[in-house]
Amino acid sequence: MRTLVQISFPTETTNKALSEPDGLKKFKQHVDGLKAEAVYFAANDMGERSLFAVIDLADPSRIPVIAEPFFMTYQARVRFRPVMNWAETEKGVNEVMSMMMH
Repeated sequence: MRTLVQISFPTETTNKALSEPDGLKKFKQHVDGLKAEAVYFAANDMGERSLFAVIDLADPSRIPVIAEPFFMTYQARVRFRPVMNWAETEKGVNEVMSMMMH
């Protein structure tokens, strides 16, 4: 299932982790481990550093594999949200419309 993962990082903990030797390299390894379709960085609504990644979450047992490195290393907050692209949205809406017409 296509899923949007939002990872928000506390400033102090993340600054410390990134300033360690190989800190940025380790961060990149965690990000690469997402095997994301796309990854974006921006501030969240609270002004915190955040990562937004679109992944294929085929098996929910992958949630701890994805989230734990960010929890343990950065004390990050991780959210998973199922999302659809336009083709999937259109397919679902057409199915609902078809059901409602009968």
